[in-house]
Amino acid sequence: MTETYVQTTLRLEPETKVLLDALTRLLGKPQREVTGEALVSYAERLKLSDRELLRGLLTRED
Repeated sequence: MTETYVQTTLRLEPETKVLLDALTRLLGKPQREVTGEALVSYAERLKLSDRELLRGLLTRED
């Protein structure tokens, strides 16, 4: 099942890693789900102009 996911590496402050570990235990979800949901939530809270720029970056072909 994991072959459908892209692997990435994050460097986190130690206290952020502790928070991530606590959230995964509390929610009973894997780190990839917790971090994925956090990124989506962060993007949704951007101001409108930044969300529009982000949308353009997401649809842009390099």
